[in-house]
Amino acid sequence: MRFIIAGLIMTLGCTSGAAQTQVLKEKTTDIPKVAEHEARIFSVDLPAGASGSWHTHPAPVFIYVERGTLTTQGEGQDSKEVKAGQALIDPANKKHLMQNKGSEPVRLIVFQVADPSKPLHEAAK
Repeated sequence: MRFIIAGLIMTLGCTSGAAQTQVLKEKTTDIPKVAEHEARIFSVDLPAGASGSWHTHPAPVFIYVERGTLTTQGEGQDSKEVKAGQALIDPANKKHLMQNKGSEPVRLIVFQVADPSKPLHEAAK
């Protein structure tokens, strides 16, 4: 999997006229050690004023904010804003909440490498 992602990045970087902007560089050891992985990419649209529920992920989730401002809060932490063009990692097995407190829609691009038998997220217990 690591080689597939590296190859994709190298291919995109070699495309004539392509510009690269790094939006996240963070180390993680949270990707599960399982026999098989599934790569998942989603786009998520949060309408103005929308709020998710407290939840966890079985593997880290890499999130790019394409449009709007996302407000995220981990259990026992202050909330933080992530604006369009920025990215973050939601760590595995940590309770957190995501909200769109703004008046404009938020669009997220979400990427996860996980055990294929596990869901993207689960309601927090």
